Amino acid sequence: MSHLYRMSVRRAAALAGAVAITASLTAAAGGTSSAEAATFPSITAGGAHTCAIKTNDTATCWGYNGLGQASVPTDLGTVKQITAGGSHTCAIKTNDTVACWGYNGDGRASVPTDLGTVKQITAGGSHTCAIKTNDTVACWGYNGDGQASVPTDLGTVKQITGGDAHTCAIKTNDTVACWGYNYYGQASVPTDLGTVKQITAGGYHTCAIKTNDTVVCWGWNDYGQATVPTDLGTVKQITAGYVHTCAIKTNDTATCWGYNYNGQASVPTDLGTVKQITGGGYHTCATKTNDTVVCWGDNTLGATSVPAELTVAPDLTKPSTPGPFTGVPSSSTTSTTATIGFTLGESGGAVECRLDSGSWGPCTNVVGTSGSHTVSGLSLGSHKVSVRQTDTANNTSDTGTSSSWTITAPVAPTVLTPAAGVKTLLRNAATNTWTIKVSLLFSTGGDTRPGAQFLTLQVAVDSNGKPVTTKPADGAPFPTAPAITQGVVNWSGTGDAKLTWASTPVWVRIQNKFGKWSNWARLTA
Repeated sequence: MSHLYRMSVRRAAALAGAVAITASLTAAAGGTSSAEAATFPSITAGGAHTCAIKTNDTATCWGYNGLGQASVPTDLGTVKQITAGGSHTCAIKTNDTVACWGYNGDGRASVPTDLGTVKQITAGGSHTCAIKTNDTVACWGYNGDGQASVPTDLGTVKQITGGDAHTCAIKTNDTVACWGYNYYGQASVPTDLGTVKQITAGGYHTCAIKTNDTVVCWGWNDYGQATVPTDLGTVKQITAGYVHTCAIKTNDTATCWGYNYNGQASVPTDLGTVKQITGGGYHTCATKTNDTVVCWGDNTLGATSVPAELTVAPDLTKPSTPGPFTGVPSSSTTSTTATIGFTLGESGGAVECRLDSGSWGPCTNVVGTSGSHTVSGLSLGSHKVSVRQTDTANNTSDTGTSSSWTITAPVAPTVLTPAAGVKTLLRNAATNTWTIKVSLLFSTGGDTRPGAQFLTLQVAVDSNGKPVTTKPADGAPFPTAPAITQGVVNWSGTGDAKLTWASTPVWVRIQNKFGKWSNWARLTA
C-alpha cells in the first residue's frame, strides 16, 4: 500500500489537487472501439468517476465531481464515444468533433483548435489522445513523461489507449507502439507480441488481446495486475484499471485480477454475462447482456453508484410493422388522389409516412392504433405508401409498405364542335397579324382529375385542308376565363390567340395538363 501511496503522490503535481488516483481508459474499455454509438449503455470508468452513453446517445456521469469531470455540458448533445480520464472526461459528438470537460491542468481538457474530426478518443491520467479521420494521432495535455509526444514514425493507427502516463496504439498493420513513462516497462512492447486485436493501458501496466484471442500483459506487476491467469483462455475484450485488469471471456463472462483492496477485482457472483467492461482507478463497471449497468469496487466518492435509469433494462423492443393497409386503389386508375389506411401495433410515439421513396413526414391522420395518409397530385406511373412508427423509447419499427397501384394516362381531350368559329377582332396591316377569338366546345375525355379541364390552345394554318406549322398561342392557357367549374366533363370556353398568319381557315387543338392532345378542329372565318 505504501508503494501505491508513493505512486499517487508522484502524480499529485500533475493532477493539481484532483483525487490522488488516476485511471487508464481505452476506447474499447471506456467507450466503443470504433467510436460508433452503442445500442446499449456504453460505459467508461475514470479515476473516481464513471460516465456512460445512454441508449438515446446522450451522456451521463456520476461519482467524484470536485473538478467538474462528472458534469456533462448542457450543450453537449448526442455522442458516439466517451472516455473518462483521471480527472477529466472527453467525448466524440455525433458530428465527429470532440468536447472535453473537468480538470484542465496542462490543457488536458482543451481540445486543439485544429484537431478537426476524429474517429476515436482516449483520456489518460493527465493527457488526451485521439485518432483523427485520416487515421493519424494527436495528443495534448501533460507531457512530462512524453505521453503526449506522438512518435514521428508512428504512421496511421486503428486504436489508441491512454494510461496514467503512457500511451499505446495499434497500428494499421496490427502491431503495437507505446510511448511515455516507462519506468516499469509499461511502454516497452514485448518483442514477441506479434499482431493484436485490442490494447489497454493501465496505471503502469499494459495488456493486449492477440489475434488468437489470448491475452498478454507487461509493465508494473507488484499486485499481479500484469499476470494473466493461466486458466483465462480466450477473451473478447480487456480493460486495465489503475492496478487491476479485467476481461470478458468468449463465453461473455467477466474475470478480473490484480489489486483488490477495494473489491475492484472481485466480480459479483450474480453478474452473469456482459457486453462491455471498464476498469477505473479503484472500481470496475460492466454492461450486462440485458443492457443494465453494474459497478463494483471503491464507492467512497460514488463511482459505483449507478444511476437508477441504467439499472433497469431499457425497452429495446421495436413496434410491430405497420399494416395491413386499406383503401389502396385498384392496380390501374386515372385518379391522382388516394387515402391509404393502416393499422399500428401500438398507440403513441411518432408515426411517419412517405410516398414512394420520398421524404418521411407526419401521416395525415393517426388516432390510437389506426391511421391514414392522403396523397394527391400524383404523377403517372406506379405509387406506394410506406409507414413507420417510433415509440416513446426511441425504438423504430420496420417499415410497412402498401401494395403498389398505377396511375394511367386518361384519354385525350376532344374538340367536339366549333361553337362560334373564328372572328377577326383586329388586323395589323404592318405586321400582317390577326387577333382572333375562338369559342369551342370541348370534352376532357372523362378525366375528372383536378385541373384536367384547364387546357392549352395551339393554332395552325391550313394547307390543302391540313394543319401545318403549328405555333403555341403565345404560351397563354385556354380558356383565359377562370370561371370554369372543375369536374365537368363537357364545357365551352373562350380564349385569345395572336397569329402571325393572315390566312384562313385555321386549325386549333387543345392539350390537357397531363400532356394529352385533342384532335385538330378546322375553323373558318
